[in-house]
Amino acid sequence: MSGFLKLVVFWGFVAVGAWAAGQPDDPVAQIKGLLRNGNAAEADRRCDLALRLSPRNAALWTLKGLASDRLHKTGQALKAYYSALAIDGEYLPALEGAAQDEFRKRSQKAVPLLERAEKVRPADSTIEAMLGTLAYLRHDCRKAVLYFERIPAVPEWSIGTLQEYGTCLGRLEDWKRATTVLSSALDREPANDEARYNLAVAEFHTGQFSSVIETLNPLLQRHPPDPESLGLAAEACESLFDTPRAVDLLKKGIAAYPENPEFYVAFANLSLTHNSFQVGVDVVNAGIARLPRDASLHFARGILFLEMGEYERSERDFDLVETLDPAMPDGPAAGALAKLELRQPKEAERIARAQLANRPDDPYLNYVLAEAIRSEGVPSDSDEFREAQAAAEKAVRLQPNFARARLVLSRLYMQSGKFDRAATLAAEAVKLAPDDGTIMYNLILATKRTGGTEQLPQLVKRLNELKAASSRKHHELRQYTLAERPQEDGPLSVP
Repeated sequence: MSGFLKLVVFWGFVAVGAWAAGQPDDPVAQIKGLLRNGNAAEADRRCDLALRLSPRNAALWTLKGLASDRLHKTGQALKAYYSALAIDGEYLPALEGAAQDEFRKRSQKAVPLLERAEKVRPADSTIEAMLGTLAYLRHDCRKAVLYFERIPAVPEWSIGTLQEYGTCLGRLEDWKRATTVLSSALDREPANDEARYNLAVAEFHTGQFSSVIETLNPLLQRHPPDPESLGLAAEACESLFDTPRAVDLLKKGIAAYPENPEFYVAFANLSLTHNSFQVGVDVVNAGIARLPRDASLHFARGILFLEMGEYERSERDFDLVETLDPAMPDGPAAGALAKLELRQPKEAERIARAQLANRPDDPYLNYVLAEAIRSEGVPSDSDEFREAQAAAEKAVRLQPNFARARLVLSRLYMQSGKFDRAATLAAEAVKLAPDDGTIMYNLILATKRTGGTEQLPQLVKRLNELKAASSRKHHELRQYTLAERPQEDGPLSVP
């Protein structure tokens, strides 16, 4: 019996005991005795007999629910508890019994029952934990954290509660506290793979990259190694500028899971970072040989071809991406986005217009059109400028968390003299992408235009920090370049 149900039984006995005081012939005392002695079947039978004589007795209905729970008849138990609550809606033992059974089913119907019980016993940590779990299950992490924070830090916390609490803290981007909570979960149960991986994710987000690798090591040493752990460990190694080890981990992933496209794509991204484009193409080719209809692989190869100046081959891959996965967020816009990155606004505009004819509500294509027109330097009183502004506004509306769309709209507003709106959008873009130097610089410009001089020193300081961090990363990344293989060697062989 769970701790909560024990409390239900205890309070049920207390409540019905008080009701029965002074009534020596009342069947309640007999039913309580049967339950204490483990004779749930007889207790259930006696409840039925007693309820025929006293059908409006909430205590008897509650005991009927307790007996049914002991007999693993949850449906019958819930019916009994709700019958008791129909008689007395605030009867605590019935509230708790019904809440426990609804909670077992992970049903949100438990929430109002627990909230009513909470009013009677506001300091009950079990009620808070159950409310927290139910909030977690409906993805309401703000409310879940509020409930979990009310529970004293005691050894009785279950590993499940700790993981739910830690996961919600992570979803709210409170990674420092998430690391502490998830570390406690792993200490409680070191063999729990989910707890180990979740802790590593939290450590990654707090910049503890060495700890990530140490935490994941037991999962990496398995045969085969855990696939998600391989990918996360590779990212941690690259963040530590240990590219050789990152490459080794991704190769292990490809060897162990040759049908998993994520390892080929991760290797392609690493190749892009280190300007080792042909190596990336070789690896992605090996993936495409196994998974010829995987859109992510063709997208990755298309980007690599673009960087190599192989525009026709790149375009073929991007066209195939659209055919294979039209719902891929940036599939149809991939070529246009890449042209923007290569500072070819006219070509980006051409591709965007062609794609928008069939996909007018694609936020990326609308962004590309807006940025391409803006990059061409059209005057703010022109039809082209107004078209760019409308496209940027549409991109922001369609994809509210798209920082670059807010950036281009902010720039357009600034150009047309709408400085307050430009500054608001610039600040929103920084919140979405706080480590983007270009977006930070735009906020500085917008802030100057609105006269917010008191904020400027702090913003300029942050921009300089971003530039310094980017410079350090560029310097260290250039120390390692993946070896290019001679073309005559043929495509990379993958098991």
